[in-house]
Amino acid sequence: MACDQVWRRPETIARALAKVDATPEELDTPHRLSHYVSFRVDGYGHEESMRVRRLIRADHDGTSRFLFVIRCSSLTREPVVLFIEGCRPARFRADVPSSTCAFEFALDRTPAAGELAFVEFGVRFPPGQTGNHAQMAVFRPARDMALSVAFFQPRSASPPLERGEATFDQENRTFQFITLDQLPGQYGIRWSWA
Repeated sequence: MACDQVWRRPETIARALAKVDATPEELDTPHRLSHYVSFRVDGYGHEESMRVRRLIRADHDGTSRFLFVIRCSSLTREPVVLFIEGCRPARFRADVPSSTCAFEFALDRTPAAGELAFVEFGVRFPPGQTGNHAQMAVFRPARDMALSVAFFQPRSASPPLERGEATFDQENRTFQFITLDQLPGQYGIRWSWA
């Protein structure tokens, strides 16, 4: 599936990726067989950080990198890579007017065509992100995908807060969307914050 069929504003993705010498088509390589993303939202409704885990399969010999794109609500400063496994940060660039960020990660080893690798990384967003959704773009069918959002609020004796169909309390503060054999498209969790 083409980038312009998945992203709402594909031109901002293309501009950010061009700054790391990449094209939107390269977001789809290496092939993501499994894709897990966990978001953390603080007690004020600000997106704080995310953790990404992928099982990938090299499409061709010499696969040495993968790309990751996020859109922030504002870029008061650069997002920070918190931890890595199976890869290392190579380059970061942003399309500042749209707050679209492109990360290039170098794989720790260069897998041959068809070979599998596991990568994981965490990203801390700039302070004050006011987004109201977490989503993943899927370009090719994958075996499984999981998206979770954890809402953290300060401990207090206050009663649980009602938010639509969900109740936030100390025991129930993480919401998940999990699917198997999903088709290409956008998948996500949306919330509102009062």
